Amino acid sequence: DGKYTLSQVEIKKIQKKGEPAVYKQVHRCPCCNAHGAENFNPMHSFHMSSNFLSRLIAPILLEQTSEATTNPETKPSKGRKYITFADSRQSVAGPTIQQNLETEDVWVTGVLYNKLFELNKKIAYNIGNLKYEIENPSLTAEDREKKLHELNKLEAGVISITWNDAVDELLKDKDVDSMFLSFAKDQSEVCEQEKREYCLSALYRVMNKRPAGGKNSPENCGLICTTYPILENIKERYEREGLPDAIKDFNDLIANTEQQISINDWCDFIKLFIDHNIRSNGSLFFEYDSDQSSYNNKDCNWRDIDINACRTYRTKDESRRPIDAEKNKINNDGDNRFTNLLANLFGVDKYSKLDDNQKDAVKNVINQLKADLTKFKISENGRTINLSYDDNGRIKDRKWEIDKDDRHYMNLTRIAFKLYGDEVWFDEKMQIPLDTTFKGYSPYRDNDTFLNNVKCKKIDFKTFNASSLNGLDIKKWWLEHRKNMSGKWNHKLQRTLEYIVATEGNNPLYFQAEHTAQVSRKVIKEKTEKFKNGEINIMACSTTMEMGVDLGDLDLVVMNNVPPHPANYKQRAGRAGRAQQCKSASVTIC
Repeated sequence: DGKYTLSQVEIKKIQKKGEPAVYKQVHRCPCCNAHGAENFNPMHSFHMSSNFLSRLIAPILLEQTSEATTNPETKPSKGRKYITFADSRQSVAGPTIQQNLETEDVWVTGVLYNKLFELNKKIAYNIGNLKYEIENPSLTAEDREKKLHELNKLEAGVISITWNDAVDELLKDKDVDSMFLSFAKDQSEVCEQEKREYCLSALYRVMNKRPAGGKNSPENCGLICTTYPILENIKERYEREGLPDAIKDFNDLIANTEQQISINDWCDFIKLFIDHNIRSNGSLFFEYDSDQSSYNNKDCNWRDIDINACRTYRTKDESRRPIDAEKNKINNDGDNRFTNLLANLFGVDKYSKLDDNQKDAVKNVINQLKADLTKFKISENGRTINLSYDDNGRIKDRKWEIDKDDRHYMNLTRIAFKLYGDEVWFDEKMQIPLDTTFKGYSPYRDNDTFLNNVKCKKIDFKTFNASSLNGLDIKKWWLEHRKNMSGKWNHKLQRTLEYIVATEGNNPLYFQAEHTAQVSRKVIKEKTEKFKNGEINIMACSTTMEMGVDLGDLDLVVMNNVPPHPANYKQRAGRAGRAQQCKSASVTIC
């Protein structure tokens, strides 16, 4: 908390008005009590649009409406519903997509988190059973040795699920049909192949990148982090053969042995590069298995799909750069995230401050990183798929081609997911947890410089789940157990945590549909029926819903702008309360 510095003249003017002479500048949120780090003010003025505000308060509005009269426990948000009005199609379509994408974020994160928590719970139960069995005095020495080996393996192992397993979990989830249909053009048919492709692209959108520190994501909020099983192979290889010569030569220049690179440090360095270079720059492709013969097999269905051809992704998108692209090359002769991390071990915060011998050592380590990426098949030749379609828009043929010019990408199947542990690194500047650092140094930078060579600290990190709430409100639990991350709290995070702890028959997800003249009559009819049945919760409308449509027991109408004429207001407000309910309302946001 800082104080304004006032001149004596200014103080006298204030005192004449009878006001206190000293004003305190407090950078704290009045809602969650979040505050910025030293010399950093997180408070900024901003303009909040009515569409954004409508999306923000949607859960509160839904709570005020009535549940579905039939089988509410099987429907999203128990079948609660309302309609919104806007004067243009753009003001309807955009917010609808944003609302459903937010729901998709909640769904993907919640499904993965619950699966990982279930696996952790199962492993913990098995560990407890093994410990109990080992203490049994009647156990033979041979059996005890086997159980000890099994116990050590369980305790040392990383509890994770692979990318493909994560897609399968989404595909098996009870809400997958509702999620798929919220984006599908044809509401009458759910194709299994297209559903798989949807799950793959949804997982890709939510988890393909480790975003910048200030942005909320499952990783930055301390819910789910990535792991790479291939790193265990690298560790085992170097434990047998010793570290490469480039790293040994680098270590020889560092007198302090604690600052030298160990095998674990090298694996951490590779992981940080995957997180903050390969993933962050979209240098990715998807191949279900390594069977080269399946590329031109029409019967392999989704097994070799090009991830960038799914939904909003395109193969030739500029953001999909190969690992060694000119804009994304691993620069081993200048200040960047990775050369600066290595420079930290010499006691400086920038590569440019090193002497020539030290610079040469850093270059050789970066070249070794490039070699290991290829050697251990972390990066592979990228592949592009050329698709042809039939008259109905279905995929008729697919042909894979290996990218030319030796361009390299990472296969998404190399990625796995796990929960954060009970103890994590914490970046105080970014206010985010880190599952991995490089000898305690954060990979994040401030204005292209490292933060005065300061190391991160380890903090206790309690796992979030329904039993850990102990009667606390979700927000209160977060503010109590995530005090350092209070600034990360927002409505989407709250929705995610509510979904994680939701009980059977109390699904907190909600879906929005567009009702405009640009949508086909067939789709409008299908979505209107789903809205009436409570399968769609919010119907975003232009003027098409003003007249001639009876939606039955509608309680609430929300207008995202003041209608142009009183007659328009009357028609829109008249959509609610037509079934002689005891309560109905019309809300205007302007």
